[in-house]
Amino acid sequence: MSGTQIKLSKRMLFTWCLLSSLIIFLAPQSFTNQFQFAFAIMFRFPLNFGRTMRLSVQPRRSLEGDISREQYIQLQNHLANVIGQLNQMQQQVEKLSGLRGKLPWEGVGLELGGVITTSGQGAARELIIDRGSNNGVKEGHYVIGDNSVIGTVCEVSSNSSRVRLITDSASRLPIEIGPDQAEGLMHGTGDGAKIPLIPAKVSVRAGDLIYAARRGGRLPSPMVTAVVTEAQRDQDNPLVWDIAVEPATDIDSLSDVAVIILKN
Repeated sequence: MSGTQIKLSKRMLFTWCLLSSLIIFLAPQSFTNQFQFAFAIMFRFPLNFGRTMRLSVQPRRSLEGDISREQYIQLQNHLANVIGQLNQMQQQVEKLSGLRGKLPWEGVGLELGGVITTSGQGAARELIIDRGSNNGVKEGHYVIGDNSVIGTVCEVSSNSSRVRLITDSASRLPIEIGPDQAEGLMHGTGDGAKIPLIPAKVSVRAGDLIYAARRGGRLPSPMVTAVVTEAQRDQDNPLVWDIAVEPATDIDSLSDVAVIILKN
C-alpha cells in the first residue's frame, strides 16, 4: 500500500470516528444505553480478563480492601461488642461487690440481673428482668438499681420476672420521710409518685430523700428510693402535706438491677 493510500485511509477512519461520535452524541438516551449494554456483552470476556489480571497484581493493602465495606463494618462492630461485653462483665462484678459492701446485712443476698424491657404505658410502669424462680426470686422481693429501691417483684416465672416500679399506679411502698423518719405510704402516679397524709408538723421540703421503710425480712434496713420534688399544704386538708416525688435514679436508663433475696 502506497503512502497516499495510507493517508487516505487514515482520513477516512478519522472522518468515520468523528461522524460516529456525532451520531452517538445526538442519538436518544435509550439508544445509547442499548449500545453500551451491547458493547459490554460483546467485550465482557476481555474486559473481565483485564480486570482480573489487574487485581491479581495489586498488593493487598488492608483488610478493608480485601472484603466488602459491609463485611468490614460487621467485623469492626463485632470486635467492639466483644470489648463492650468484657467491660460490662467487669462493671457488673464491681457494682455487685460495691453493693455488697454497702449493704451490711447478714443473711441477705443480691441477685444481679439484666433488664430485658420496660413494659406498660401511662400509669402502668414495669420492668421485665432476666432472673426468676430458678435464681431464688419471689414475689414481693425488693429490686434496686443504682443503689436505690426502684420497685418490687410482682410476677415470677422460671427465668424471668416482672418488676412493678415505684411509679406504677398500683405501687404502694411503705416509706420514711423527713429527719423524724415519719412513716407513710408512697403511691405511684405513672410519671412519678406522691405521698399523702403526712402531718404538716413533719419537716418536708424539695430535695429531701425518701427511704423505703424496713419491711420484715425483705428489706432489713431503710434504703433510699425517691426524692421530694414539691411539698405544699393539701388544699382540702391543710393539716397534712401534699408531697410529689420522683425516683432517686433514672429508671429508664437502667440496664441491670439487683434483687434483694433473703437467705434462709
